Amino acid sequence: MRFRIRSAFAGGEPPASDRIALHECEECADVRRALAGIAWDAMPDALIAAHESSLVLLSPEAFAYYLPGYMLYALEHMTWRDSPSEHTVYAIGPNPSKDEGMLDWQRARLKPLTAEQGMLLDEFLAIIEKDHDLGAHIGDIAARRESLRHLWETRWHA
Repeated sequence: MRFRIRSAFAGGEPPASDRIALHECEECADVRRALAGIAWDAMPDALIAAHESSLVLLSPEAFAYYLPGYMLYALEHMTWRDSPSEHTVYAIGPNPSKDEGMLDWQRARLKPLTAEQGMLLDEFLAIIEKDHDLGAHIGDIAARRESLRHLWETRWHA
């Protein structure tokens, strides 16, 4: 899986710093400063840990670019004791009952992804779902996978 993620997301340049997080608040400004110029495949674990829940703040362009770094991190740290791993799952597979007001934003974040990358998101959630630590802790991954599939199929409606 790790090789396939690296291959499917290879290439590309980091988004311009003003395109990383579009909202004008201190938290988004901090994310812009932290990620500016950083390649997704060179993100140190400490950076991901310091910005454990930042995927939800990223623009669609930045989400698509930095997502594989977070996915690889989660696959290496698959435990409920590791917040970045848990937040990566939440960012990929939103809770359909709690995140209803954000569906258009979530669809927009999927638009820059290729079909292969979208398939890898579902496979990533399937791996987490089978995990007896992180997957068991999150618990509702089947619903999150279904939500991701629905968002993927309707992403051009946003």
